[in-house]
Order: sequence, then C-alpha cells, then structure tokens
Amino acid sequence: KLDKSASKAAMAFARHVSESTTMKDDPLPAALDELDASRNALRATAKMPTAAAVGQPLAAAQVVPIMDGGDNLTNLTVDAIPSAKGLVLFGRSGARTLQLKLTAGGTPEVRRVGPASMRAVPDMSWGVTPGEGGIRAGAFDVEGSIATPTALAMNMPTVAAVAGTLADGVIVYGNQTELVVARAKDGAITPGAPMKITVAQAGFDIDGRVALIWGDESATKGQIMKPGGADEPVVELPPAIGQICLTADRAWTQTFDTAISFGGGRPTFKKTLRERLQGCTAEAALFHSSAEPDKVLICTDDCRSAKISAHAPTAATTTVVAGKLVAIASHGGVLGVWREDAKPVFYALPESAKPVLAHEWPAMALTDGKVIDVIARGSKSFVVIRIPAN
Repeated sequence: KLDKSASKAAMAFARHVSESTTMKDDPLPAALDELDASRNALRATAKMPTAAAVGQPLAAAQVVPIMDGGDNLTNLTVDAIPSAKGLVLFGRSGARTLQLKLTAGGTPEVRRVGPASMRAVPDMSWGVTPGEGGIRAGAFDVEGSIATPTALAMNMPTVAAVAGTLADGVIVYGNQTELVVARAKDGAITPGAPMKITVAQAGFDIDGRVALIWGDESATKGQIMKPGGADEPVVELPPAIGQICLTADRAWTQTFDTAISFGGGRPTFKKTLRERLQGCTAEAALFHSSAEPDKVLICTDDCRSAKISAHAPTAATTTVVAGKLVAIASHGGVLGVWREDAKPVFYALPESAKPVLAHEWPAMALTDGKVIDVIARGSKSFVVIRIPAN
C-alpha cells in the first residue's frame, strides 16, 4: 500500500510541475495526504508511534460567498475597475440578472435588477431602467421593478452612473450626441439641460462619488460630483476617454499614451505612459504593462515603477497597500501573497478558489488598508477571498 501511494505521489508531483498553470484541480495535495496515511498505517502495524508532523499548518484565508439569497451565482461579468471603497459588478443566478456591490472589507451586497437597469450606490433601493425613448427612475422592489417611475425622455439612452439617494442623488445618462445629469431631491427627479457631446465617460465609487468626463470638438471637461455634499468645480482636461476610477480624493483615467488625474483641489496631473489602468485604491492608481507582464506603475502625486516578485506568477492579482505593490495567486488549495520588499506569506484555502479575470488580466484586488479582498470563482459560487493587508 505504501509503494502504491508513493508511486501515485510521484506521478502527481510530475503533473504538478509540468501542468501547474493549466490544471483545474491539482492532484498533488490529495496524493501527499494518501502517502502520509499509508506511512502512518505501516507504523501502526509495526506497533511504532505515529511520526511527528514537521512544520506548522498554514493560517486559513477567509472565504466569503457571494450569493443571491440561497442561490449560487452562475455568471459574473468583470468589466469595471475598482475605486477607493469598492466595486460594482453584474452577474446572474440562473435566469435572474444581479447587481453586486463589493465593499473592501465588507459583506457583498447582491440585488436583482432588470436587463440594462442600474441600482444606485451606496443606496441600492432605487435606480434607473433605460428604454428606447428614455429612462425610468425611482424606487426598486426586490425584483428590480419600479412601481411609480419618473420618466425622462431621450432617444436610445445609456445609463452611466446612479449615485446617492432619492433624497439627494444624481443620475448620469446620455447617447451618442447628448449628455444629461439629472438630480434627485426629496424624492423628485429633475433632468438638467442636455449637453452636446462627441465623447463622454463616467466612473463612480460605492460611496456615491461620480467622476464625469465629457467633451466635443472644442473642449474636454471633467468633474467629481458628490451627492450629499458639494460637487467639485468643472475643470478643463486634455482629450481623454478611458475607464475612470477614484482614489480618496481624485479621479484617474488615460488616453492611449497618457495618464490623467484631476480633482481634490489640485492641478490636473498628466504622465506619459503606455500601461493600462487597472483600478484605484484610496491611496493610488495602478497601471499594468501588457508588454512587460511583471511591471506595474503605482501613481499618486507621481508614478513609480514596481515589479511583481520573480517568485510570483506574472499573471497574479495585484493591489497597493501602504504605497507598496502586493501580488496574489492561488494554486492547489494555497494562496500566495508577495508583498513588495517583504517575504512571501501563504494561506490555506478552505475551498478551491481561483481569482477571476478582467479581460486578459486577473481582476485587481480591493483593499481598505486593513484587509485585501480577491474576487474569485469558488467551488460552487463566486466568492471573496479575504486576507490581512499587512
């Protein structure tokens, strides 16, 4: 029995080495457990004491399930990038469409919505449903329907952001030629004057802040709006129309070869680069290089280059904690964490969980400075893997 277990462990180790990046389930951990059991059985037959275990067990990472009530998520679309406080994503549970609000360090909030509808943040009890002739806004029921909507006319609109509350909120919507910012005040929703545009893009954080960039042939402008507080002034920007994320006080975006940041009462920041914006934490924006997979740029008041540890997979999930790069990857029931200028730390995963992709790269992890949250596909549903930030 021991010989058979040893042979099985050897074959499993060979597969672990040669196929570690392509295997869905690594056979090595189970094979090593079987080898230990066979060895202990032999010692027991020979009336010898059980061999002392060597080493200490790994600390366990926390795995927080993302569920639609009692139902598992069957699909998750990761096409947004995180901001300081968290991230909004959309997914499915069977035939139901879901909106997820993921707060760094918090409990995932999952609500049902109709096709193309968007619930507000942070108050997900209300939102917007677009149609061919305009949008309908108001309080949602549990299934994502609006019993008494306010209708706002527009031809073929797209909803870009819904933030705040019905007592004090903002809705950003538009089409290829017009942009409208509507305001909610004490339950009444009033559209602003349409603005002529050739380009527009919005990003938002789950605390309700909205960063908006819009422009035409003559100028490009940007503004950070704060439902429940005072909006920041409109600023002039260089032409920019990439994804947007927010740090604690500024908005970040980019053109093909330039990173741009504005807001917070400071001058507009510009930096020439070719890396792609991955997302924001409260302290920094993170850019990832496609040409050099192990290279990232961490941008605050300026940008500095950092490299993923040579011992970590280049396709690792990344984030920034205390100004330092953190890379995270899972394999064979173990989560590895490589912090810049520090020794790697490993955690045991209570279930199989693999970080999800955002297009070709692993989705950026969320952090509140105390913990790091990694969005992953678990054994039954999607989950958040939570580990200490330091």
